[in-house]
Amino acid sequence: MSRSSIPKMNLHKPSGRARVRIEGRDFYLGRFGTPEAEAEYRRIIAEWLATGRAPKPVLRSTHCDDMTITSLIAAFWKYRSAQQVAEKSLIAVDRPVLRRLRKLYGHTPASRFSPASMRALMADLARDDLSRQYINKKFLPTVKRLFKWGAREELIPVEAYHHLTLVDGLKRGEYGARETERVEPVADELVERTLPLLSPAIADMVRVQRLTGMRPGEVCGMTWAEIDMSQDCWVYRPSHHKNAHRGRIREVPLGPRAQTVLMKYRDRELTAALFSPREVEQERKRSLRLERKTPMTPSQKQRDAARSKAANLRKRPPGDCYTTPSYARAIASACQRGQLRHWTPNQLRHAAATQLRGEAGLEAAWAVLGHDKPDTTLIYAQRRLDLATEQAMRVG
Repeated sequence: MSRSSIPKMNLHKPSGRARVRIEGRDFYLGRFGTPEAEAEYRRIIAEWLATGRAPKPVLRSTHCDDMTITSLIAAFWKYRSAQQVAEKSLIAVDRPVLRRLRKLYGHTPASRFSPASMRALMADLARDDLSRQYINKKFLPTVKRLFKWGAREELIPVEAYHHLTLVDGLKRGEYGARETERVEPVADELVERTLPLLSPAIADMVRVQRLTGMRPGEVCGMTWAEIDMSQDCWVYRPSHHKNAHRGRIREVPLGPRAQTVLMKYRDRELTAALFSPREVEQERKRSLRLERKTPMTPSQKQRDAARSKAANLRKRPPGDCYTTPSYARAIASACQRGQLRHWTPNQLRHAAATQLRGEAGLEAAWAVLGHDKPDTTLIYAQRRLDLATEQAMRVG
Protein backbone atom coordinates (compact mmCIF):
# COMPACT_ATOMS: atom_id res chain seq x y z
CA MET A 1 0.00 0.00 0.00
CA SER A 2 1.35 3.42 -0.94
CA ARG A 3 1.72 6.21 1.59
CA SER A 4 -0.76 8.36 -0.35
CA SER A 5 -3.57 5.84 0.27
CA ILE A 6 -3.16 5.90 4.06
CA PRO A 7 -6.07 7.77 5.71
CA LYS A 8 -5.14 11.21 7.00
CA MET A 9 -5.88 12.67 10.41
CA ASN A 10 -8.26 15.64 10.37
CA LEU A 11 -10.07 17.96 12.76
CA HIS A 12 -13.60 17.27 13.98
CA LYS A 13 -14.68 20.92 14.35
CA PRO A 14 -17.72 20.48 16.66
CA SER A 15 -15.64 18.72 19.35
CA GLY A 16 -12.14 20.01 18.57
CA ARG A 17 -10.86 16.43 18.47
CA ALA A 18 -8.64 14.74 15.92
CA ARG A 19 -10.13 11.84 14.02
CA VAL A 20 -9.29 9.39 11.25
CA ARG A 21 -11.75 7.39 9.15
CA ILE A 22 -10.89 3.75 8.40
CA GLU A 23 -13.28 1.47 6.49
CA GLY A 24 -16.13 3.92 7.04
CA ARG A 25 -15.57 4.07 10.78
CA ASP A 26 -14.41 7.18 12.67
CA PHE A 27 -11.69 6.89 15.29
CA TYR A 28 -11.40 9.84 17.66
CA LEU A 29 -7.83 10.39 18.81
CA GLY A 30 -7.98 13.13 21.42
CA ARG A 31 -7.60 16.90 21.22
CA PHE A 32 -6.41 17.95 17.77
CA GLY A 33 -2.77 19.06 17.55
CA THR A 34 -1.60 17.34 20.73
CA PRO A 35 1.21 14.74 20.91
CA GLU A 36 -1.27 12.24 22.37
CA ALA A 37 -3.50 12.52 19.30
CA GLU A 38 -0.52 12.08 16.99
CA ALA A 39 0.65 8.99 18.92
CA GLU A 40 -2.84 7.47 18.85
CA TYR A 41 -3.05 8.10 15.10
CA ARG A 42 0.27 6.32 14.48
CA ARG A 43 -0.84 3.37 16.60
CA ILE A 44 -4.15 2.92 14.82
CA ILE A 45 -2.59 3.20 11.36
CA ALA A 46 0.21 0.76 12.28
CA GLU A 47 -2.26 -1.87 13.52
CA TRP A 48 -4.52 -1.37 10.51
CA LEU A 49 -1.61 -1.83 8.07
CA ALA A 50 -0.35 -4.88 9.95
CA THR A 51 -3.65 -6.73 10.33
CA GLY A 52 -5.64 -5.45 7.36
CA ARG A 53 -8.64 -4.61 9.52
CA ALA A 54 -9.75 -1.69 11.64
CA PRO A 55 -8.21 -1.95 15.13
CA LYS A 56 -10.06 -1.86 18.37
CA PRO A 57 -9.89 1.49 20.14
CA VAL A 58 -7.74 1.61 23.29
CA LEU A 59 -9.83 2.59 26.29
CA ARG A 60 -7.81 4.79 28.60
CA SER A 61 -7.94 3.60 32.17
CA THR A 62 -8.73 5.96 34.98
CA HIS A 63 -6.93 3.82 37.57
CA CYS A 64 -3.70 5.33 38.85
CA ASP A 65 -2.00 1.92 38.94
CA ASP A 66 -2.57 1.26 35.22
CA MET A 67 0.88 2.36 34.13
CA THR A 68 1.44 3.64 30.60
CA ILE A 69 4.36 2.42 28.54
CA THR A 70 6.05 5.82 28.83
CA SER A 71 5.93 5.57 32.63
CA LEU A 72 7.15 1.98 32.53
CA ILE A 73 10.15 2.95 30.37
CA ALA A 74 11.00 5.84 32.71
CA ALA A 75 10.87 3.57 35.77
CA PHE A 76 12.96 0.90 34.02
CA TRP A 77 15.67 3.37 33.04
CA LYS A 78 15.75 4.89 36.53
CA TYR A 79 16.21 1.42 38.01
CA ARG A 80 19.03 0.58 35.61
CA SER A 81 20.83 3.84 36.39
CA ALA A 82 20.46 3.36 40.15
CA GLN A 83 21.77 -0.21 39.96
CA GLN A 84 24.63 0.82 37.64
CA VAL A 85 23.78 -1.94 35.21
CA ALA A 86 23.42 0.33 32.19
CA GLU A 87 26.51 -0.91 30.37
CA LYS A 88 27.55 1.06 27.29
CA SER A 89 26.74 -1.84 24.97
CA LEU A 90 23.24 -2.18 26.45
CA ILE A 91 22.60 1.56 26.26
CA ALA A 92 23.50 1.56 22.57
CA VAL A 93 20.87 -1.13 21.94
CA ASP A 94 18.12 -0.32 24.42
CA ARG A 95 17.85 3.45 24.08
CA PRO A 96 16.76 3.58 20.38
CA VAL A 97 14.46 0.58 20.92
CA LEU A 98 12.64 2.16 23.86
CA ARG A 99 12.46 5.49 22.05
CA ARG A 100 10.63 3.86 19.11
CA LEU A 101 8.31 1.95 21.43
CA ARG A 102 7.43 5.14 23.29
CA LYS A 103 6.83 7.07 20.06
CA LEU A 104 4.13 4.70 18.83
CA TYR A 105 2.65 3.28 22.04
CA GLY A 106 3.82 5.60 24.83
CA HIS A 107 0.28 6.67 25.80
CA THR A 108 -1.02 3.08 25.84
CA PRO A 109 -1.48 1.33 29.20
CA ALA A 110 1.15 -1.39 29.44
CA SER A 111 -1.50 -3.91 30.50
CA ARG A 112 -3.23 -3.40 27.13
CA PHE A 113 -0.12 -3.87 24.98
CA SER A 114 -1.09 -7.10 23.24
CA PRO A 115 0.68 -9.48 20.84
CA ALA A 116 -1.25 -7.76 18.04
CA SER A 117 0.24 -4.45 19.17
CA MET A 118 3.72 -5.94 19.10
CA ARG A 119 3.21 -7.33 15.60
CA ALA A 120 1.91 -3.96 14.43
CA LEU A 121 4.99 -2.30 15.88
CA MET A 122 7.31 -4.78 14.14
CA ALA A 123 5.50 -4.18 10.84
CA ASP A 124 5.93 -0.44 11.28
CA LEU A 125 9.67 -0.92 11.84
CA ALA A 126 9.91 -3.01 8.68
CA ARG A 127 8.22 -0.23 6.70
CA ASP A 128 10.83 2.18 8.11
CA ASP A 129 13.49 -0.01 6.42
CA LEU A 130 14.86 -1.56 9.61
CA SER A 131 16.30 -5.01 8.96
CA ARG A 132 14.62 -8.25 9.99
CA GLN A 133 17.75 -9.21 11.94
CA TYR A 134 17.59 -6.00 14.00
CA ILE A 135 13.88 -6.45 14.72
CA ASN A 136 14.28 -10.09 15.78
CA LYS A 137 17.58 -9.93 17.69
CA LYS A 138 17.53 -6.43 19.19
CA PHE A 139 14.07 -4.90 19.20
CA LEU A 140 11.83 -7.82 20.21
CA PRO A 141 14.09 -9.13 23.05
CA THR A 142 14.49 -5.61 24.47
CA VAL A 143 10.73 -5.01 24.64
CA LYS A 144 10.22 -8.42 26.26
CA ARG A 145 12.95 -7.63 28.79
CA LEU A 146 11.23 -4.34 29.64
CA PHE A 147 7.88 -6.05 30.29
CA LYS A 148 9.52 -8.88 32.22
CA TRP A 149 11.11 -6.35 34.58
CA GLY A 150 7.80 -4.49 34.96
CA ALA A 151 5.98 -7.73 35.84
CA ARG A 152 8.70 -8.74 38.30
CA GLU A 153 8.47 -5.37 40.05
CA GLU A 154 4.64 -5.67 40.11
CA LEU A 155 4.24 -2.48 38.10
CA ILE A 156 2.18 -4.23 35.43
CA PRO A 157 0.14 -7.46 35.41
CA VAL A 158 2.13 -10.65 34.88
CA GLU A 159 -0.19 -11.49 31.97
CA ALA A 160 1.12 -8.46 30.05
CA TYR A 161 4.56 -10.09 29.90
CA HIS A 162 3.30 -13.63 29.30
CA HIS A 163 1.28 -12.43 26.31
CA LEU A 164 4.41 -11.02 24.68
CA THR A 165 6.24 -14.35 25.03
CA LEU A 166 3.82 -15.66 22.40
CA VAL A 167 5.25 -13.28 19.78
CA ASP A 168 7.84 -14.85 17.47
CA GLY A 169 10.35 -13.05 15.29
CA LEU A 170 9.64 -12.11 11.71
CA LYS A 171 10.08 -14.76 9.04
CA ARG A 172 12.05 -14.01 5.90
CA GLY A 173 9.99 -11.75 3.64
CA GLU A 174 7.34 -11.00 6.29
CA TYR A 175 6.08 -7.39 6.13
CA GLY A 176 8.75 -6.80 3.48
CA ALA A 177 11.46 -6.54 6.15
CA ARG A 178 14.93 -5.89 4.73
CA GLU A 179 17.60 -8.59 4.93
CA THR A 180 21.15 -7.65 5.92
CA GLU A 181 24.26 -8.87 4.20
CA ARG A 182 26.60 -11.21 6.01
CA VAL A 183 29.63 -9.51 7.57
CA GLU A 184 32.76 -10.58 5.70
CA PRO A 185 36.35 -10.40 7.01
CA VAL A 186 38.22 -7.33 5.79
CA ALA A 187 41.23 -8.05 3.58
CA ASP A 188 44.62 -7.24 5.12
CA GLU A 189 45.60 -5.45 1.90
CA LEU A 190 42.67 -3.03 2.30
CA VAL A 191 43.59 -2.44 5.95
CA GLU A 192 47.19 -1.62 5.04
CA ARG A 193 46.05 0.88 2.41
CA THR A 194 43.78 2.55 4.99
CA LEU A 195 46.33 2.88 7.81
CA PRO A 196 48.27 5.87 6.36
CA LEU A 197 44.98 7.80 6.10
CA LEU A 198 44.20 7.36 9.81
CA SER A 199 45.50 9.31 12.78
CA PRO A 200 48.35 7.49 14.60
CA ALA A 201 46.11 6.51 17.54
CA ILE A 202 43.32 5.11 15.33
CA ALA A 203 45.89 3.25 13.21
CA ASP A 204 47.33 1.63 16.34
CA MET A 205 43.82 0.68 17.49
CA VAL A 206 43.30 -1.05 14.14
CA ARG A 207 46.62 -2.90 14.46
CA VAL A 208 45.89 -4.10 18.00
CA GLN A 209 42.36 -5.22 17.14
CA ARG A 210 43.54 -7.11 14.05
CA LEU A 211 46.24 -8.90 16.06
CA THR A 212 44.00 -9.83 19.00
CA GLY A 213 40.50 -10.15 17.49
CA MET A 214 38.94 -8.21 20.38
CA ARG A 215 35.67 -6.30 20.07
CA PRO A 216 35.76 -2.64 18.96
CA GLY A 217 34.48 -1.45 22.34
CA GLU A 218 37.22 -3.38 24.14
CA VAL A 219 40.05 -1.77 22.20
CA CYS A 220 38.49 1.69 22.68
CA GLY A 221 38.53 1.41 26.49
CA MET A 222 41.99 -0.11 27.06
CA THR A 223 43.86 1.12 30.16
CA TRP A 224 47.14 -0.03 31.73
CA ALA A 225 45.29 -0.83 34.97
CA GLU A 226 43.44 -3.63 33.15
CA ILE A 227 46.53 -5.19 31.53
CA ASP A 228 48.44 -7.89 33.43
CA MET A 229 52.12 -7.67 32.38
CA SER A 230 53.48 -10.23 34.87
CA GLN A 231 54.03 -12.91 32.18
CA ASP A 232 55.66 -12.87 28.73
CA CYS A 233 52.19 -12.88 27.19
CA TRP A 234 50.22 -9.99 28.62
CA VAL A 235 46.53 -10.44 29.45
CA TYR A 236 43.98 -7.64 29.06
CA ARG A 237 40.94 -8.00 31.35
CA PRO A 238 38.45 -5.22 30.49
CA SER A 239 36.08 -4.28 33.29
CA HIS A 240 33.44 -3.13 30.79
CA HIS A 241 32.60 -5.55 28.01
CA LYS A 242 29.63 -7.17 26.31
CA ASN A 243 29.00 -9.82 28.96
CA ALA A 244 30.18 -7.92 32.05
CA HIS A 245 26.58 -7.50 33.29
CA ARG A 246 26.30 -11.31 33.32
CA GLY A 247 29.25 -11.59 35.72
CA ARG A 248 31.63 -13.08 33.14
CA ILE A 249 35.33 -12.32 32.90
CA ARG A 250 36.87 -11.41 29.53
CA GLU A 251 40.57 -12.17 29.00
CA VAL A 252 42.43 -11.04 25.86
CA PRO A 253 46.00 -12.36 25.38
CA LEU A 254 48.43 -9.73 24.03
CA GLY A 255 51.39 -11.14 22.14
CA PRO A 256 54.76 -9.49 21.34
CA ARG A 257 53.50 -7.61 18.26
CA ALA A 258 50.52 -6.13 20.12
CA GLN A 259 52.80 -5.27 23.05
CA THR A 260 55.13 -3.33 20.74
CA VAL A 261 52.22 -1.19 19.53
CA LEU A 262 50.94 -0.54 23.05
CA MET A 263 54.36 0.45 24.42
CA LYS A 264 54.09 3.71 22.45
CA TYR A 265 51.54 4.76 25.08
CA ARG A 266 53.50 3.69 28.17
CA ASP A 267 53.39 7.25 29.54
CA ARG A 268 49.63 7.09 30.11
CA GLU A 269 48.27 7.06 33.65
CA LEU A 270 47.04 3.70 34.92
CA THR A 271 43.33 4.50 34.65
CA ALA A 272 43.53 6.74 31.54
CA ALA A 273 42.47 5.41 28.14
CA LEU A 274 45.45 4.49 25.99
CA PHE A 275 43.88 5.97 22.86
CA SER A 276 42.61 9.50 23.51
CA PRO A 277 40.66 11.53 20.90
CA ARG A 278 41.44 14.68 22.88
CA GLU A 279 45.17 14.18 22.37
CA VAL A 280 44.64 13.32 18.70
CA GLU A 281 42.81 16.61 18.18
CA GLN A 282 45.51 18.56 20.00
CA GLU A 283 48.20 16.91 17.86
CA ARG A 284 46.27 17.70 14.68
CA LYS A 285 46.05 21.39 15.58
CA ARG A 286 49.73 21.44 16.51
CA SER A 287 50.65 19.97 13.12
CA LEU A 288 48.54 22.55 11.32
CA ARG A 289 50.31 25.36 13.15
CA LEU A 290 53.75 23.95 12.28
CA GLU A 291 52.80 23.67 8.61
CA ARG A 292 51.86 27.35 8.30
CA LYS A 293 53.88 29.16 5.64
CA THR A 294 53.28 32.69 6.94
CA PRO A 295 53.12 34.09 10.49
CA MET A 296 49.70 34.67 12.00
CA THR A 297 48.62 38.32 12.21
CA PRO A 298 46.91 39.78 15.31
CA SER A 299 43.57 40.04 13.47
CA GLN A 300 43.79 36.36 12.45
CA LYS A 301 44.45 35.39 16.06
CA GLN A 302 41.33 37.27 17.16
CA ARG A 303 39.19 35.63 14.48
CA ASP A 304 40.54 32.16 15.32
CA ALA A 305 39.88 32.74 19.02
CA ALA A 306 36.30 33.82 18.23
CA ARG A 307 35.77 30.76 16.00
CA SER A 308 37.19 28.43 18.65
CA LYS A 309 34.92 29.88 21.30
CA ALA A 310 31.85 29.56 19.06
CA ALA A 311 32.81 25.99 18.11
CA ASN A 312 33.17 25.02 21.76
CA LEU A 313 29.69 26.36 22.44
CA ARG A 314 28.17 24.51 19.49
CA LYS A 315 29.94 21.17 19.64
CA ARG A 316 30.88 18.75 22.37
CA PRO A 317 34.67 18.72 22.94
CA PRO A 318 36.62 15.50 22.25
CA GLY A 319 36.31 12.92 25.02
CA ASP A 320 38.93 11.03 26.99
CA CYS A 321 38.45 7.82 25.02
CA TYR A 322 36.99 6.69 21.72
CA THR A 323 33.59 5.03 21.50
CA THR A 324 32.60 2.28 19.10
CA PRO A 325 30.65 4.73 16.84
CA SER A 326 33.46 7.35 16.78
CA TYR A 327 36.03 4.62 16.05
CA ALA A 328 33.90 3.39 13.13
CA ARG A 329 33.34 6.93 11.84
CA ALA A 330 37.09 7.60 11.79
CA ILE A 331 37.67 4.53 9.61
CA ALA A 332 34.74 5.37 7.34
CA SER A 333 36.06 8.92 6.87
CA ALA A 334 39.52 7.62 5.97
CA CYS A 335 38.07 5.19 3.42
CA GLN A 336 36.06 8.00 1.87
CA ARG A 337 39.09 10.31 1.60
CA GLY A 338 41.19 7.58 0.02
CA GLN A 339 38.34 6.38 -2.22
CA LEU A 340 38.67 2.91 -0.71
CA ARG A 341 35.98 0.30 -0.17
CA HIS A 342 34.23 0.93 3.13
CA TRP A 343 34.89 -1.46 6.01
CA THR A 344 34.06 -1.49 9.73
CA PRO A 345 36.01 -2.32 12.92
CA ASN A 346 33.94 -5.46 13.49
CA GLN A 347 35.31 -6.88 10.22
CA LEU A 348 38.76 -6.88 11.85
CA ARG A 349 37.38 -9.30 14.45
CA HIS A 350 36.01 -11.50 11.66
CA ALA A 351 39.40 -11.40 9.89
CA ALA A 352 41.29 -12.43 13.03
CA ALA A 353 38.81 -15.24 13.74
CA THR A 354 39.02 -16.58 10.19
CA GLN A 355 42.82 -16.60 10.29
CA LEU A 356 42.88 -18.37 13.67
CA ARG A 357 40.41 -21.00 12.52
CA GLY A 358 42.42 -21.69 9.37
CA GLU A 359 45.80 -21.88 11.12
CA ALA A 360 45.03 -23.31 14.57
CA GLY A 361 41.48 -24.68 14.36
CA LEU A 362 38.06 -23.70 15.64
CA GLU A 363 38.92 -24.29 19.31
CA ALA A 364 41.75 -21.73 19.17
CA ALA A 365 39.48 -19.14 17.54
CA TRP A 366 36.83 -19.86 20.17
CA ALA A 367 39.31 -19.31 23.01
CA VAL A 368 40.74 -16.06 21.63
CA LEU A 369 37.40 -14.47 20.73
CA GLY A 370 35.97 -15.26 24.18
CA HIS A 371 32.63 -16.73 23.10
CA ASP A 372 30.58 -18.96 25.40
CA LYS A 373 29.88 -21.51 22.66
CA PRO A 374 31.83 -22.59 19.58
CA ASP A 375 28.67 -22.12 17.51
CA THR A 376 28.98 -18.36 18.04
CA THR A 377 32.57 -18.44 16.83
CA LEU A 378 31.40 -20.05 13.58
CA ILE A 379 29.54 -16.81 12.81
CA TYR A 380 32.85 -14.92 12.92
CA ALA A 381 35.35 -17.50 11.72
CA GLN A 382 34.38 -18.32 8.16
CA ARG A 383 35.52 -21.45 6.40
CA ARG A 384 38.77 -20.92 4.48
CA LEU A 385 37.99 -21.73 0.84
CA ASP A 386 41.67 -22.15 -0.01
CA LEU A 387 42.10 -24.88 2.63
CA ALA A 388 38.92 -26.63 1.51
CA THR A 389 40.12 -26.49 -2.13
CA GLU A 390 43.50 -27.96 -1.14
CA GLN A 391 41.80 -30.86 0.64
CA ALA A 392 39.45 -31.44 -2.28
CA MET A 393 42.38 -31.62 -4.72
CA ARG A 394 44.17 -34.05 -2.42
CA VAL A 395 41.38 -36.49 -1.55
CA GLY A 396 38.57 -35.63 -3.98
